[in-house]
Amino acid sequence: MERAKLYFLLYKLLCLYEFVNGHSGLPMLPRFENLVKESIDKRVEPCNDFQSYVCGNRTRDYNLLKLDNKKFAQHTVFKVIQGILQEPLNSLDASTINLLLNKEKKWYNACLNESSAEQSFQILKLMVNETGGVLPINIEPVMRWQNVASMYAKIFGTCPLFNVVYEENVVLLRIGKPLQWSIFQMSRYYISNAIEEFFLYFSSEELSNSNETILKKTKKSLRNLIDEILEYTNQESIGHKFYTIEGFSNFYNEILNENYKIDWLKLFQEMDMDLRNDDKLKFDWNYFIGLRHILQRRSSIEIANYIHFMYTMNSLTFIYWYRGDLLSVDERRSAACIQNMPIKEGINAEVITVHLQNTIEYLQQMFDNIVIEFRREIKSLKNVDLKEILLNQLSKLQIGTTDTENGFKWLASETVSYKFDVGLCGLENVMNFGKAQSKFKVNHYRTRLMHFLSYKPRRNKRQIEPIVKFDKNNRFIRIPIWQLYSALFNIDAPVAWNYAYFGSAIALKISQALEQMYPLIYRGKNFLSDNNMGLKLAYKVFKNEIKKKTKKYNNIIGMNDFNQKQQFFITYAAIYCDSLIYKERNNDKHSGGLNTVMMNLKSFRKAFNCRIGSPMNP
Repeated sequence: MERAKLYFLLYKLLCLYEFVNGHSGLPMLPRFENLVKESIDKRVEPCNDFQSYVCGNRTRDYNLLKLDNKKFAQHTVFKVIQGILQEPLNSLDASTINLLLNKEKKWYNACLNESSAEQSFQILKLMVNETGGVLPINIEPVMRWQNVASMYAKIFGTCPLFNVVYEENVVLLRIGKPLQWSIFQMSRYYISNAIEEFFLYFSSEELSNSNETILKKTKKSLRNLIDEILEYTNQESIGHKFYTIEGFSNFYNEILNENYKIDWLKLFQEMDMDLRNDDKLKFDWNYFIGLRHILQRRSSIEIANYIHFMYTMNSLTFIYWYRGDLLSVDERRSAACIQNMPIKEGINAEVITVHLQNTIEYLQQMFDNIVIEFRREIKSLKNVDLKEILLNQLSKLQIGTTDTENGFKWLASETVSYKFDVGLCGLENVMNFGKAQSKFKVNHYRTRLMHFLSYKPRRNKRQIEPIVKFDKNNRFIRIPIWQLYSALFNIDAPVAWNYAYFGSAIALKISQALEQMYPLIYRGKNFLSDNNMGLKLAYKVFKNEIKKKTKKYNNIIGMNDFNQKQQFFITYAAIYCDSLIYKERNNDKHSGGLNTVMMNLKSFRKAFNCRIGSPMNP
């Protein structure tokens, strides 16, 4: 059989973006065997109502299991990555991945370095002072707020009034809410503290010498402006509109006097974005109407102070200079540096190839075994042409490889640009990165403009079941890295658990992948139209696997009253009952609940000896 491959892309280490507030104080997680055992309601007969039998005792505590499980895994991932970043630079290996990793190590070390923090702080103070500083609201500004925004945009390649997003799926540039700025995720208490620190460190001489009343009014005006902008950014976008840059400028500036007009093309170009007036972009129309309404009621100094605040107190720059109580503990500073580091492809590849090699090999073998069963099913089809097409597509699916070099080279080229210098000053690294990304987004947009990709909406996140996704364009089956460190997955766990957990999810995703690649064929009356095909084939592979293992190894602890086949179905139900029950309650047309799934499986009825005529064997 032609060996299929799996690229475990890390979704930009999703777990690390959420880590810094959750890596300590780890919860005591229930072991997976407890999840299974404590879900069972022995008052119910499995052949009468399997769903109630397995899920009857599921307590509310288990609704938090996914969050706690992820928290546990994030802590483990952090420790691994921290160790990698603290290793010396590797000057011998000149591979693409190693070059990326070396750049990430330099970024991390600059972030932790005290002299870098002091240098970064002085750079920020110099930039603020060049515009006249943070001024009291009762004097004339030294510089128009538009010029303040332009100065920072030219240095950082970003603007706190909006965000530029390159949407790969539909190949367009979207200009919208600046939600990537950390201030929009802060609590009101933290914002209040940040405002106090901002005025403490960056007030101009004029503001420092002002009386207490003026100082309070200046602080209050900043807080009110932040609150107003937060209110608009938190509102749901009711629509986007396509404009040329010239058309958007005319729309935005049409009712404003000169004190509030924005030269949008100039602002984009100063961010190092090679755009033209006739370039058509997608704008968050409702947000910009709100922003215009807010700004035109503010003085130039109030807006300038807001811009100063956003650049200096945003976490991506803040951690590079601030050495107060917040980051005085090494562990927290290290976590903040990792969380806010926007380049992670080299780390991703290192984790996969070195620290997860055995896990990936295990899942690769699981995938290969499932593919074998799919091949057998396809070869049993009578339609020769259909058989040939499906076998050909099956051979192209990828789910595991040691060849991360090419896979992560692709990942890096599609997400961020590494074409920027990394030095000893953390803040300069942030500046260089921001400018490189603004330029990269436009260049990448232009090169991909002719390749329109269809958009697929994301599904809502589920409870504890594994996340396995299919990338149709690259034929990748992807699993987030934190799941491989999950307390709910271990290559040494019983076969029943691992195949019910990941095996069934992978088999289902293969079936869905074939459907997406050939939807017309899939809708025909053949085995692929069976909604339970993933579970069926995962069970077949599981049966083959238990023949290779000892009985002791196969049994889930405390479940010796059940044979291994029963353990498989009970485990599957314990994993998926939350989401299936939810779908059933919400009248999901694609779900009939666990009972519907199981009563259509001959293997289930046989495993539990359900007599003909019983509810689960009608």
